[in-house]
Amino acid sequence: MQATIKGFNTFITPAILDEEMADFLDLSDNIPLYIAAIG
Repeated sequence: MQATIKGFNTFITPAILDEEMADFLDLSDNIPLYIAAIG
């Protein structure tokens, strides 16, 4: 989970964003956090 959160440091990079999105799809518990981050 820490690795996924750390990914937000490079949130602007599309390639990184795609990888982080894929990780979040596997971590359904973190989807609300992801939505909050992009919202």
